[in-house]
Amino acid sequence: QYTGLAARSAAREAGRPYFVFPHGMLDPWFKRTYPLKHLKKCLYWPWGEYRVLRDAARVLFTCEEERRLARESFPLFYRAREEVSGLGLPDEKRDEKVLRERFLSAHPGLRGKRNLLFLGRLHPKKGLDLLIRAFGRAGASEPDLRLVIAGSVSGTDVGPDHLAALRE
Repeated sequence: QYTGLAARSAAREAGRPYFVFPHGMLDPWFKRTYPLKHLKKCLYWPWGEYRVLRDAARVLFTCEEERRLARESFPLFYRAREEVSGLGLPDEKRDEKVLRERFLSAHPGLRGKRNLLFLGRLHPKKGLDLLIRAFGRAGASEPDLRLVIAGSVSGTDVGPDHLAALRE
């Protein structure tokens, strides 16, 4: 995206370091799922995004797996000072009993049940459709087991059809 190149240029002009947080955008899933779009990105990568990552003070990842996968999308032109930073959540202890009670008060149908939580974006790449199908088969034999889905819809390729398919 041109915005990354423009930010790189402005930071360099000002003599300031900048950081890149790709949030999974370098995952090879996109390469496999949208090969034509990836081909277009391959044309732009060497003179654009490659330089953005190469010159960043750090390229930050939420976990080791995201960092490892990022190297696979554009292996010939991938240079970055990588760092796994986590999700930016504080390490301080929270009162789990208070949080649990607050959640169960908001969702009383889950009280006294075993709950399996999916917490993430409702995006096709996350495989939530597979989890729902597997849960439908495995969960049928356990009447006290509930699948709790919590997340947001983001991205231009997540439309009402995807959400409708998940609800079926």
